[in-house]
Amino acid sequence: MVVKNLENNAICSKDLNFPSWRAIMTNLLELDSNSQKSSYNLNHEQFNETLSYLDFVASSLKSRPIEELVSLFANQELGEPLGDTISRYINRFKSGVIAKNQFYSVYDIQSGNFLEVDPQVEKALGLNVADFSLPAMLGLDPKNRLYHPNDLNHMIRWAGLAYFIFDLPVFDWETADIYYCVSFKVSTAKSSLEKLRNAEYVALEKRCYPLVGIDSKGAKKPICHFDQWSVIDASSCQYVTPKWVISGEHSGFINQLFYLFNAYILNMPVKHLLMLHEKMQFDRNKAIALSLNEQFMKYASILTDFDEVQVGNAFSKTIRPKVEILFNQWDKRTRYNAASVISDQDAVHRARALGLLPIPPEIISLIYRLVS
Repeated sequence: MVVKNLENNAICSKDLNFPSWRAIMTNLLELDSNSQKSSYNLNHEQFNETLSYLDFVASSLKSRPIEELVSLFANQELGEPLGDTISRYINRFKSGVIAKNQFYSVYDIQSGNFLEVDPQVEKALGLNVADFSLPAMLGLDPKNRLYHPNDLNHMIRWAGLAYFIFDLPVFDWETADIYYCVSFKVSTAKSSLEKLRNAEYVALEKRCYPLVGIDSKGAKKPICHFDQWSVIDASSCQYVTPKWVISGEHSGFINQLFYLFNAYILNMPVKHLLMLHEKMQFDRNKAIALSLNEQFMKYASILTDFDEVQVGNAFSKTIRPKVEILFNQWDKRTRYNAASVISDQDAVHRARALGLLPIPPEIISLIYRLVS
């Protein structure tokens, strides 16, 4: 690789050094903490503790069975909710569920069960209240398989990361203007509505509003959450799509951090993920190489000489095999149902299912600026 740094006019033949996901997170947090409207007050020791716990979450998500994960995330010492009582919150949110395709639920984090499910679920989804259960949604009820096999493990991984976000000193949990939104597909095999039953699957868009309590250390933590569900067509939800919605100016930052948490635990090499991102836009390897060279010039003032042969070799020898391994690990496939990544577009498809693509624009520019 021939590299020329335009800032000092140095030309040399060497490999580029790409930042680790940890380094990218550190820089994102430093940029935010230095801003006038910071969402996160960076403390080095606190950040190291955060990543240590994230490593624990990643290990648990990868290795533990689903029923243990429910118990793990439910095991929190929480006290009474702050401010309004839970019943007042519930009554407030009930009034917002007005469309025919919507219903609500209230989930108790400590017990790992629904406190309440709106009877409107029968009209919206064609299920009785008892059938809309967490075990059914997580694939733990063999008589009620209320899940899509392609979405199940990715939905669980994102949920685990969402609970991890709950533990960060980022939000003011006293406000109701913060929610976690995620869309995923569910089975309609037991639906009483013929149209939905014939469709086999629909998508649920879930808006999750945390209700706050105090833990044993005096910190604010969600004690339960109110969930607003909307039933939508499955074709609008090809992949599990999570995001945080926050009033004010911090929504972009927290979604960038959320993306990086997922990328950190999956640990796809940064260089190869940049190539995969370009593959979403360009089919030809020559176009990808040209685009990579343009990005290095634009963001890092580095003149590089990527070519179509290098890109093609990277996809065939490294990227496709790596994506195949990652996908089968995190989708918890066995040798009997393992997915094969036989083309570059297969690799893009699986990377999108893992939530690695597309890379947020702010993260792309940050990555390039950190390359040396």
